[in-house]
Amino acid sequence: QAVSEDKGTEEARAAWKMVPRITGEYGVVGPHFWVKYSEKIRPPPTPELLEVIKKDEATPMWKLTNHEVKLLDVGPESCYWILLEDTRTKARKFEKKNR
Repeated sequence: QAVSEDKGTEEARAAWKMVPRITGEYGVVGPHFWVKYSEKIRPPPTPELLEVIKKDEATPMWKLTNHEVKLLDVGPESCYWILLEDTRTKARKFEKKNR
């Protein structure tokens, strides 16, 4: 059954209104939380940052770097790698639970 253009637009607007609004401000909860990358994500995590890694479920995605910060040479103790490994662990648990 075909949906009229007006009906589709109305449904899209209703769906968009339900999307949570997240700030893009640097350094606050949201996708740019890890800015300044060289200060937050390169060294080992502080207890506060480790808590963010372990407990933040509200941020759908983080931006982890930009062209100015190279993370190829950071070690496994860095906040960067701990965040990636924690994300992989959570993804594996989710996948196993939902098979």
